[in-house]
Amino acid sequence: EGFCEGFLQVCNVLVWAGSRRGFPGHRRREGRRRWCSPCRRSSGGSAGRGEEVGRKRRSDMEKLISLVPGDLRRAIEESGLEDIDNTCGSLLDFLLPSPQFQEVVRELTDPEMGLCNKSRGAALDLKKKGNDCFVGGDFAKALSFYSQALRFAPVSSEDVDKNLLATLYVNRASAMHKLDFLEECKRDCARALLLSPLYVKAWYRRGKANLSLKNYKDAVHDLEVALNMESSSSGKDHIKEDLEIAINYSKSIDVESNLSSCNKDDNIDFSYLGPSNNAIDLHKIELQCVSIQAKGKGMVSLKNIPPAFLIHSEDPLAAVLLPIVLKNCRETHCHFCLNDLPTDVLFCSSCTIPFYCSEQCQEKATEGQCEGNLKGIPEHRHECGGVNWPAVLPSDVVLVGRVMAKFIEKKGNSPRTNTPVENLLVIVISQMKVNSMAVIHMKSLQQDETVSAVDNVLTHSIEQLRVGQAIYLSGRLFNHSCQPNIHAYFLSRKLLLRSTEFVPAGFPLELSYGPQVGQWGFEDRQKLLEDQYFFKCECSGCSELNLSDLVIHSFQCVKPTCFGAVLENHTINNGKAGETSANSTTAICSLELPWRVSSEKKDIIDEVAHLLLERPAEMLQICPGYCLCCSLRRDLKSSISVAETAFNTMSSKKYPALVLTDALKSFGQLKSVRHAYSKDVAQAEDIVAQAFCLMGDFEHALEHCKISIMILEKLYHDNHIVIGNELVKLASLQLSLGDHVSALRSVDRLEAIFSLYYGPHADLGSIWSDSTSNHDLEVFKVTACSQDRAKHSPLGVLLTRRRINEETSQLPSSGRNMGTMAEPSLE
Repeated sequence: EGFCEGFLQVCNVLVWAGSRRGFPGHRRREGRRRWCSPCRRSSGGSAGRGEEVGRKRRSDMEKLISLVPGDLRRAIEESGLEDIDNTCGSLLDFLLPSPQFQEVVRELTDPEMGLCNKSRGAALDLKKKGNDCFVGGDFAKALSFYSQALRFAPVSSEDVDKNLLATLYVNRASAMHKLDFLEECKRDCARALLLSPLYVKAWYRRGKANLSLKNYKDAVHDLEVALNMESSSSGKDHIKEDLEIAINYSKSIDVESNLSSCNKDDNIDFSYLGPSNNAIDLHKIELQCVSIQAKGKGMVSLKNIPPAFLIHSEDPLAAVLLPIVLKNCRETHCHFCLNDLPTDVLFCSSCTIPFYCSEQCQEKATEGQCEGNLKGIPEHRHECGGVNWPAVLPSDVVLVGRVMAKFIEKKGNSPRTNTPVENLLVIVISQMKVNSMAVIHMKSLQQDETVSAVDNVLTHSIEQLRVGQAIYLSGRLFNHSCQPNIHAYFLSRKLLLRSTEFVPAGFPLELSYGPQVGQWGFEDRQKLLEDQYFFKCECSGCSELNLSDLVIHSFQCVKPTCFGAVLENHTINNGKAGETSANSTTAICSLELPWRVSSEKKDIIDEVAHLLLERPAEMLQICPGYCLCCSLRRDLKSSISVAETAFNTMSSKKYPALVLTDALKSFGQLKSVRHAYSKDVAQAEDIVAQAFCLMGDFEHALEHCKISIMILEKLYHDNHIVIGNELVKLASLQLSLGDHVSALRSVDRLEAIFSLYYGPHADLGSIWSDSTSNHDLEVFKVTACSQDRAKHSPLGVLLTRRRINEETSQLPSSGRNMGTMAEPSLE
């Protein structure tokens, strides 16, 4: 399954097969050197031109795919694995004579035509632009130009290249120092010194950064070295001034450090928090892949698994960054570990495609790393050398190339099979769609300056960002459930799976491939899983009736005293009509909801749809627009129009400009038609809470926040991670209102939820922003117990934690303005 759709993508891959009946990783040693050695020819271009041409070539490839005739497409769609030789050959025979195909192959695979190669001319041009911006005081833009110059600067043993790199590192360090990126400034200076140990400006700049960071002893050392190397008298005088300041502060550093260590955390006792939950992860469990009815192979445990248990962790066989709609992750995240890029970003030494966050990731991607039986085989090496295809081909295809390169190189440059490489490529592409996993990182939108003020408060403080795609050899064996018993999350690119409930021995361990009960309705979940993963879900969440499946997009009954739900676009239909049927003009959806209702769900379902429980299934037919409790009909067309208009008005980006009365008017219109348990009402309550918060009315904001959480608890369950995210907002409001007891209860509850899903990793950057930590959560609890009322408005938990951390730290100024030496001139 997925073979046909994947097979059509081979039109992209055949740029490899058409040129050399294989792909770059399959070259012999002498050929591979051509791919790995950078092309030194100056293209005279820039990053912008490369991106523009890249888009043109992607368009050319789409046109090439459109040339495939319909009969050949149908033959591919109707074929199976046994026909792969014929269909691959037919497709290749059709494309090979095409001039367009030959041109695309040549442009993508010839390093001499590459726009991803190094260029000294481009680096010098970007360096000059950076210098102009620096002199003009635009340090942020200068920093960007210097980074781009480093991206294009050739890396070799020649002095001219080494001197250019060292100069660019020091210039970028100067810009970062101006912008207070002090640690990054030190790292760039260290890189410059590795290239040129006698570079005075690198020693001086690092000394200044250490002085700003209050690393006085290191500052004295670096400035003394710079002073001894400086030849000009004016330069020595400038260095002496900063050195004298560093020496004076260094003499008192021991006294200051002793005082600060004595006062540290004097008034905060964390012993009441109890033992760490790390101990549970020290236990070992044994997983086994078994055959599961209706699902094929799947993973089970041979022992009982308690909640919050780390059952599996794994590095990927291969991973690749994904482009997203609003921002390209390939320019904002490390191409190896997938984490956010720092200011002092690094680049590949042979091409301009990948970005790295550190020397460690750079080395692992190009020199290799330990990954089980594929030890020492790098991900990027077969893509390197100035060619364009890694930047142009779809992410799926690049990932497939990385997987096959590793296996082919591991097997001695020739696969142990009689199947041609291009046929294997088709098979792997076909399987990649259903076996790869999206790498998800958590991000605070408060770090995004493009987000409006309304999104910075309450409603959207945390979002999930799909940054990459990876293949995990063991992780792919875990099956899907819309009510999963394990939770998948990522630390960098490492996959971790943690149990969220008690799982008995032998019971399937199942995670969510995306849709979950409460998040989406039954019909939407089924459609997504069938479209993307090619199976009809029969998990526990889809085999029995859930309250959320009835109310998530439902309307309220027209009868004021009736709490029944009115279905919008699907029907429960088991054949014979009951006493009430739909109007002849009403469209009846053929999709059937599951009929089985568990005993613990009967009461809550009876509240909104007791007709489903009191009448035999074979005698019941319910159509859209009719109440599930009293059978009264609602006009769906007008109700949908009212609901959509009201919700769109409330969720508009222009919302902050609206007065509160307009927001409440739209909210009232929405509540007049939507069911009280619908997801639109929950989101609207959250938006109204946000509006009151912006107006400074925290009491009304708190009321609406509580109602939103109550609805979400109906749709999900009490300990779902979605509830934890909402409790963050609730605790922030309670703290700002001075209700410290309630705030502490909310924090305790959200801490328990996050510990259930993330264990001891709940404090790391993959869950919270970089500025938060487990210590902040503990301080939050202490502050909630204190009698001092918070003085700041609640702008989401991230700001709350940051605020408390700042208030408790009482750190002195960084000393960035110490010294009076004029900035050295740029090179």
